[in-house]
Amino acid sequence: MNARTLLPAIKDGRVKESTIDDKVLRLLRTVLPLRLRGPSAVGPGRRYLFGESRQVALEGARESITLLKNENHALPLDAAKLKTIAVIGPNAWPAVVSGGGSALPTPISSVSTVEGVATSPGRT
Repeated sequence: MNARTLLPAIKDGRVKESTIDDKVLRLLRTVLPLRLRGPSAVGPGRRYLFGESRQVALEGARESITLLKNENHALPLDAAKLKTIAVIGPNAWPAVVSGGGSALPTPISSVSTVEGVATSPGRT
């Protein structure tokens, strides 16, 4: 949707203003905790995910993970019983943020699968 297609859809009743309000509210609930302030808060080379904002991003990432099947209760791993972990595949390192085109962000920082496993909580 864009202004050319959305505005006519709102005017002729195919999309309700309340739907737009709901979507904007959801976006604001996600963005506002990041405490971005003014045009100087974002842009190339600027670090704006810090402190509390970084925690919000980490919590969102953790809560978005879906385990489809935990056969034989293999997870969570017990660090006391592990000697080694193999992380295999082209996306293990370096971090692969996402696809291409508009889905190719330039991250402030990224963590590869290998780095994530090596620094996971409970690791000694």
